[in-house]
Amino acid sequence: MQASSPAIISILPDLLPYIPQVQIDKTSRFKYIYISIYLKKKSFNASTDSLFLIRGTKKHSYHADIFDAFKQELKLFPCVLQTNSEEPQKDLFKTVKMEVIGGGWLEWFEDNKKLKIYGESQAFGPCDHNKTRDILLKNMKEFKPEDIIVLDDD
Repeated sequence: MQASSPAIISILPDLLPYIPQVQIDKTSRFKYIYISIYLKKKSFNASTDSLFLIRGTKKHSYHADIFDAFKQELKLFPCVLQTNSEEPQKDLFKTVKMEVIGGGWLEWFEDNKKLKIYGESQAFGPCDHNKTRDILLKNMKEFKPEDIIVLDDD
């Protein structure tokens, strides 16, 4: 995904062509995390200065390992961030703050095209699985609302 010259973006949602909002395995059962990225600045606009991402994989045994892999992956994206009249910032880590809001498990049922969301991360705690569901539905057109099941962990 290397470009000849990096794209210059001014608001975080413009990152979406470069950083997929959802990146999950499409098989079996695996851990996932709900990541928040937001600009480090005093005046904050939630619609332009923040972004929420879902990452999940069977490849990593721990939720924290998924986050570490995401941070490494982020260094490869061909874009720089420019806010207001500042110089473009080539190092996103100096301009944005990232944190895992929580995590859980995703279980993919290929035979009947269903996805189940449940559980919590021991490292990061629980997250709002309904928000995860909303992001998945927005980004994964193969699912209808009734195809993604959220289990209450109470």
